Amino acid sequence: MAAEFVSKGLPAIVKAVPSGDTLLVMGADSSRGPPPEKLISLTGISSPRLGNRNGTPDQPFAWAAREYLRKLCIGKSITFVIESAGTGPASGAPAGATPREFGSVYLDGVPVQRLLVAEGWAKLKGAAAQDEELAALQIAAERAQVGMHNEAAAASSVRAVQWAGTFDVNALLERHMRKPVQAVIEQASAKPPNTPRCIGPMPLCGPPPYVNPPPHPSARKPE
Repeated sequence: MAAEFVSKGLPAIVKAVPSGDTLLVMGADSSRGPPPEKLISLTGISSPRLGNRNGTPDQPFAWAAREYLRKLCIGKSITFVIESAGTGPASGAPAGATPREFGSVYLDGVPVQRLLVAEGWAKLKGAAAQDEELAALQIAAERAQVGMHNEAAAASSVRAVQWAGTFDVNALLERHMRKPVQAVIEQASAKPPNTPRCIGPMPLCGPPPYVNPPPHPSARKPE
């Protein structure tokens, strides 16, 4: 079934990863101007929600799930299939944001949903929970206590974020001027000068729960 969907899918490049189950993709051809973009929430799964500047904190493992998906997909060529249209931008998105749609994304022919479930960074929902193969992967991840199933690490996985307006920007600039700064690439540019948007420096967010995707494809086999 996956091969059938991939053959019907559309090619794109992952431009940004706003959360652990949502990707912003763009067309690969920018020769005629900015390529079209789509915000795709992966069907059949859900990942922990990130906090926002309104005071809502991260759910446990939200940042780690987002980081797993970002490192796995950012800047890479994928194939996607839209399965249903959303009603508007994602919750909390700014005015004019790209409307969200729902579908499946394939990396090297492998469903990204499968990788997220197998590594414990997403849980099945809806009809996907009845899929025997995916359900077996989720059970295996729970038994191995990987990803969000590692309850002992839940408390330490929540970031202590300092949002803009809650710290002295000038002092931050002075402290890091002309120094290497560890940061996370938040968004890749489609056109020259190919300037990325970054999150950082990381000390402002507390110790991040970095995760490194295993060599792809890497879905765990059910026991």
